[in-house]
Amino acid sequence: MAEWTQGDVLTNGIRMHYYRTGHGDKPPLVLCHGGSDSGLCWSPVARALEDEYDIIMIDARNHGLSESPRGDSGPQDQSEDLAGLIRALVWSARRSWGTRWAAARRCNWRPITPTWWGG
Repeated sequence: MAEWTQGDVLTNGIRMHYYRTGHGDKPPLVLCHGGSDSGLCWSPVARALEDEYDIIMIDARNHGLSESPRGDSGPQDQSEDLAGLIRALVWSARRSWGTRWAAARRCNWRPITPTWWGG
């Protein structure tokens, strides 16, 4: 297992944390966690796939090491957070996996970035 990196991206007015298995030299795969988790919940999956993919495990807003802004936020904010992180790290990521809670972010995110999904 290669050494993983971690960092932060400023997106949608917050600091969003991520963990990454690669350096952009393989196809990117963004993994989104569920409502009570953080990005590292995907560690076993990332270990299994890191030879083939550049795995990016996110900490969504209010989770893990990402910022917890004051005030209300919802699925649209989380979608815009995710879109900004992907723009900052990989630009062309078309693959993402997630739990059902994470799926809500991806579904809301699709209309924000239709050209990324071929739509």
